[in-house]
Amino acid sequence: MRIRRSSLHLWAGPSASFKTMTIMNAIMNMRTPTLMFSTDSDESTIASRMLGVITKTPIEQTEEWLKPTSQHLNRAAQLLAEYDFIRFDFAPNPSLDDVWNGAYAYATVEGVWPQQIVIDIASDVGHTFGNADEWGILKDLMRQGKVLARETGAAVHLVHHVSDAWRPTAERPVPSKGDVLGKVSGLPVLMVNFAPTDREGELLAACVKNRFAKCDPSGRTYLRMRVDPQTGFVGDWVPGLVSNNANWWGESRGRED
Repeated sequence: MRIRRSSLHLWAGPSASFKTMTIMNAIMNMRTPTLMFSTDSDESTIASRMLGVITKTPIEQTEEWLKPTSQHLNRAAQLLAEYDFIRFDFAPNPSLDDVWNGAYAYATVEGVWPQQIVIDIASDVGHTFGNADEWGILKDLMRQGKVLARETGAAVHLVHHVSDAWRPTAERPVPSKGDVLGKVSGLPVLMVNFAPTDREGELLAACVKNRFAKCDPSGRTYLRMRVDPQTGFVGDWVPGLVSNNANWWGESRGRED
């Protein structure tokens, strides 16, 4: 599985499948100039989650660091400043025009297009207070996402839901390509579905579409990932791994034994 410039990617899963945490860890690790439309989270939520990932500290604590009266506020700001390659738009229901204008504004300010554009959550885009056609808007977003990727040269990522009818089974613990909401599998070059398990700290990921390599549309072929909801960390699954947290204000960001 590879992220490709000028291409559309789709990351999907049921509610509480850590989709946003996963994409946040990914873009933080890649350290690539990114424009992120975060419709499902506000500024303080994202900031506290990023601090949790950086310092391996529970988000309940990092939320306290962001309060104006916190003695840790300046240090928290310093840590977040290292990730200023990510530009956020927190509008709860941007239109397709808003997405394009956001990309144009980024290029105007920075002098170049972003290398990645993330929309989390895809189904929030384009809706107004009128009776909009949800599926039509979603298909428009897919088409416009492909055009956006080609015009800007960015890797465009859409974070999306799967059908509420999907339920995990022992044979199919991860949603299939057909379970993705709206049947919108035609345009993305890569589709990865996620699902949590009953095992603490375990997240499953299945590549259900891959235009350039192997995949399994059924979702039965999957890999295990490690997730720590308390700190917002998502990474490789290593059995028996124990976190060894460093002091968050120190030079060390935390090591894993």
